[in-house]
Amino acid sequence: MRKSLIGIAGALVMTAGGSAASAQDYKQLREWCYGDSTDDQTIQGCNAVVLSNQEPQKNKGDAIGNRGLAYKHKGQLDRALEDYDEAVRLSPTNSNNFNLRGSLYDAKGEPERAIQDYNQALKLDPNSSTAYNNRGLAYVHLDQIDRGIQDYTQAIKLNPNYSTAYSNRGIAYQKKGMVVQAKADQDKADLLKKQGY
Repeated sequence: MRKSLIGIAGALVMTAGGSAASAQDYKQLREWCYGDSTDDQTIQGCNAVVLSNQEPQKNKGDAIGNRGLAYKHKGQLDRALEDYDEAVRLSPTNSNNFNLRGSLYDAKGEPERAIQDYNQALKLDPNSSTAYNNRGLAYVHLDQIDRGIQDYTQAIKLNPNYSTAYSNRGIAYQKKGMVVQAKADQDKADLLKKQGY
């Protein structure tokens, strides 16, 4: 399937310079890669960006990272890991690529490797609430609940409307038997979700 998607994207990209309709096709594919689209559209769009001569190297690294996320959503973890490795190689200063690869390692049951990537993501972007939240998950998966709570708390400090971090911290408090704190965090998470956060 991937080969056929690359072929379709390649055909569209090769004709991009030839007509306005083809340029419009590439514009749509690029939007699929970076915007709100289905996983299959993301993969198709990111294939077009990667094959395009119109994009700088950094954009190609970001596109490969986005494509990896789509593969992860589809349960194709090995393909996603290949893309994340390539995204990190092409864009080694993009903290999001390390964060994405870390989440994949955690999903594969390798929280120690995930933490290494989250540490690198935070080194590149110390204000990444997402990386703190995700590292908190990895610590909880290692039964290091207190470290997880610390990371969730830092994520909330950086982004006070981060409903997922409240929810995750509530679960961690529940694991520690801290029922009052768990309920308060879950109530806050529910309120923020209702408000669209």
